[in-house]
Amino acid sequence: MVAPEYFYPPEPWSIEELELVQALSASHAVGKTVKLDINPAQYPDQGAYLRAGQPIDLSDPEAMSALVGIGNMVDSRFEATIDATLDDKQKRLGLTAVGERLEAGDTVFNSMDHRSLPEFGLELGAIKIMLHEIGFKAVRFGTVISEGVTTLGYEVDDQYPPMPDVLALMNHKLWYTFPSTDKTRESEFAQQVDTRRIKTQNGLVMTDIGEEQAQGGMIITWAPEGTSHAYDTHGATIVETIGAGTRSLLGRDGTYAQAVVARFKDVDPVVFELCGGLRRVTDEQSADRMMGDITKVLNENSQPGETFIYKGAEATLLNP
Repeated sequence: MVAPEYFYPPEPWSIEELELVQALSASHAVGKTVKLDINPAQYPDQGAYLRAGQPIDLSDPEAMSALVGIGNMVDSRFEATIDATLDDKQKRLGLTAVGERLEAGDTVFNSMDHRSLPEFGLELGAIKIMLHEIGFKAVRFGTVISEGVTTLGYEVDDQYPPMPDVLALMNHKLWYTFPSTDKTRESEFAQQVDTRRIKTQNGLVMTDIGEEQAQGGMIITWAPEGTSHAYDTHGATIVETIGAGTRSLLGRDGTYAQAVVARFKDVDPVVFELCGGLRRVTDEQSADRMMGDITKVLNENSQPGETFIYKGAEATLLNP
């Protein structure tokens, strides 16, 4: 495997600042997900805005077996979920539409709701395997995640590889950002760090993603604003709207979005739904419709006592 390249903002993040960054993702450090030491020399993703490399080649049977094995280790239903999804005619057609757009040189944003990092990895791995299995073997993958994820690891056979190393198995590029969510805005990190530097890092990411969009043929996985950092109020989980910066990327020519809701943790059977098919997201109204569709699917597959409400105006009729 080709050694990864790392790209850093012009003003490096200090150890103290990275400790505050880690606190942004502290809620993910449960179960087998653990906090790593803040040590950029040992963990070079920490403080970076981009990691570029070469993922495993699923045309190699051993690589395919390894990825499926990792998924089954995280959740024993992983492989069965892939098989069931591909056996579903409508879902297979939806995935085929995604692959055809990518093959034609367009960009597809895989808009993925998730509750935990392991679940995020399972969803991403499943999409990668399924596109390969239905014949789209040359697809390039990129993923946008929080900078805080660079400070977390995942337990594998008594080892703790950094979470980016796990995600890099499936991606040509990993971009690290500071999400425009209430959680970030209200954090100690945002209060102590010059917002100019946050905007600089997010701007560098947006520029690089824009270059990928110009090239085409990449599926970019991201968590729609707020779905991974949702919060409860009056017993409901509030799903935030998509930020203006993300909407500007989604609205570019040759760019499509496919919303996905998957639930592995604490549910039986597993939920894996494509929400509404491929779409163009070009303004606030179309962004609202996509987030409303995600909210609708979340409510249709919610657990007892669990309710989701979307804050966007256009989607309010889809709320319970």
